[in-house]
Formats: sequence, C-alpha cells, structure tokens
Amino acid sequence: MRSSILIAVLIVLATLGWVASGMIGTEDTPGSIAADLQPPRSEGMEAPVPTVRVARLSAEKRVSSLSVLGETRAARRVDVRAQTSGRVIEVAAEEGRPVEDGALLVELAMDDRMERLSRAEAAIARWEDRTRADQRLANRDFTSRQSVMESKAALEDARAALAAILIDIDHTKIQAPFAGIVAERMVEVGDFLSVGDPVARIVDLDPLVVAAKIPESDIDSLHVGLSGTATLVNGRALEGEITFIAPVADGVTRTFTVELSFPRPDPPVPEGMTARVTIPLDSTMAHRISPAVLGLDDQGRIGVKLVDAEDHVVFHPVHLTGDDDQGIWVEGLPDPATVIIVGQEFVSPGQRVTPVDTETIAQNTAAMAAADRDARDAGRAPDATIDSIADDRQ
Repeated sequence: MRSSILIAVLIVLATLGWVASGMIGTEDTPGSIAADLQPPRSEGMEAPVPTVRVARLSAEKRVSSLSVLGETRAARRVDVRAQTSGRVIEVAAEEGRPVEDGALLVELAMDDRMERLSRAEAAIARWEDRTRADQRLANRDFTSRQSVMESKAALEDARAALAAILIDIDHTKIQAPFAGIVAERMVEVGDFLSVGDPVARIVDLDPLVVAAKIPESDIDSLHVGLSGTATLVNGRALEGEITFIAPVADGVTRTFTVELSFPRPDPPVPEGMTARVTIPLDSTMAHRISPAVLGLDDQGRIGVKLVDAEDHVVFHPVHLTGDDDQGIWVEGLPDPATVIIVGQEFVSPGQRVTPVDTETIAQNTAAMAAADRDARDAGRAPDATIDSIADDRQ
C-alpha cells in the first residue's frame, strides 16, 4: 500500500517538473504571440500602406491685430484750486455728480471785500475830479504839467485797484472750468482756504480715453486715426480710434504711450478700469488648424504634414500668425491643403499613405446611425444592417 502511494507521488512530481520546464523554456511575449497570429508574409510582399485621417482646409481672410492691455483715463482732469483766501460758506459740488461748465462748486465769504470795493470806487471819483481840475489849471499855466501827470497816474492806480477788488470778489465763487464729473471734493463748509488750496477734482469722460503701452517693434504699424477696440474686464466692448501717439519712448520700458478715444459710452465708464486694446492691422490669407498637428522637420522647422495628389506625405513649414478659441492661424500652406490630423506622428515625408477624409467618416457615421434607427424601427438586427452599409461603402 505504501509503495503504491510512493509511486503515485513520484509520478505527480515528475509531471509537474516536466510542465515547469516547458514553461521556462518557451515563455511567450506579446510580440511573439502577435507574430504567431499574423499570417506568414511571403518574400517580395509590400508592407501595408498606413491609413491617416485628413482634413481639407481652405485659407480664410484673417485680419492680424495688435493686442495689449491698457486703462481708461479721463480726457481732461483738473484739481480746482482757490484763487483767493476766505472761509467756505457754501459747498455746491457733490462727489460723483455731473457739473456744467461754469457751475458753482464752492463759495467763500465776502468779508471786507465790499468795503474795499466802495473805497476803490470813491478813489476813482476823487482822482477823476483832481485830474480834471489839474488839467484846467495847467491850461491857464497855474500849475505844472507834472502835477497833471501825477493826477492821471493816481487815477490809473485807483482804476487798477477797482479791477483787482472786482476780480477778488469774482474769485469768491469757485466755478467748474468745464463740464464734467466731480471726482473728489476736498473742502467742507467752515474750512478756511488760502490761495492755491485744492477745492475739488473735476474729470471729463467725454470722450473716454484708453491709454496703452505699445512696444517699439510695433509702433511703426500705428498712426493717428486708426480704428481700435477696447474690451473692458466686464466684457463690454467700445469702438474708437487712435488720437495720440507719444513721440518719445519711456526711458525704462522702451514703450510708447498710445491713446484711443471713444465717444462717451452710456452708461459712463469710470477712470482707471483695465481694458484689452485690440488694433486691427493688415489682412492676410491664413489657415486655421489645431495646434496638435504641428511638428518639426529634421532641420528644426515648425510645420504641418500634408498629403499631395499622389497620396504621398509632404512636410510644409508654416509661420504662426495668431490664435483664437478655435485653433491657431498659420501661413505658408497651399490653398486648399490636405492636412493630416490623425496619424501624422507615424508617417514620414515621401511615404505613401491612404488618406481618409473627415467628411467621409462623418457621412459614414451618419449613414450607419440612420440605418441603425431604421433597423430598430423595422425590428431587424441593427448590426447586420450597419455591416451591410459599411460593405457597400468599401
């Protein structure tokens, strides 16, 4: 009994050893398995032609543009200052409110100005009488001509004093120098102002100005009167034109300040907002492609692989001119161009390929989907119908 068990164990061990030796000596790799599955290739048989997906693209008219960041500015801005001294008795300016040209902003107390006005008027009357009297006496040789000239000089001084007090009285009413908006008010009722003290800041937002810094490499493309667009951070777009180009570059950034003016928008746009300035330049014909189809040739040039009329791969260098939400714009391709959009990484220039147009794929897909629906409506197996359509198109 024990001998039979021992013999059985030996047979099992021998069998396991034989199986293990076969697995170690004949380990299969994915490549060998794939090679076994492929049919044998006879000598002289050509390699299969690779299939690539292509898209036939036509050139489109594209307007190249310059795009930089800028900020909104007032067309005019001034800090209104006091031209005489006095205590503030009335404040008519309200921050954020529009004012007309000549509108009252602040009024100062008259103090003794009316008394000074009366004295100046009296002095004029007195010296007018004195001058006439001296003139009559001089005509009779009872006084010298020098006395007449002194009287006339005193009369002119009195008249100048009257004009000065009238101007000083006029300066007690501080007015807006132009129509605009009160951006800031610096005084309140009861404040005492001296000559030169700031009263209010007035800004003129009609027209609205957007200032941008333009690199020196692009300044030659611009001129006064060129149209442009300013897109604000809230998405609002304004149409205007260039009204100023700085004749001198910034000494640090080497950029030129360019201003575009826009008719006052409604609602008004405040000063200091960020805006994207876009200035259209020249128009050219270009192709819009996906950046995924770009590649480099042996010389390091950036380009695109195309398929020519004989179904051979051709590499075309291109020049990038811009981009948008739908792709990039390139120049240098023939029009139209059969661009390889799938499989370009696996083919080389000069290689023959089988191009499959994206439109054909879309048509086949649509036809198969329609056949699928028809088959379901008719109660047939949809796969068989789709296979038959695919066979018909091959």
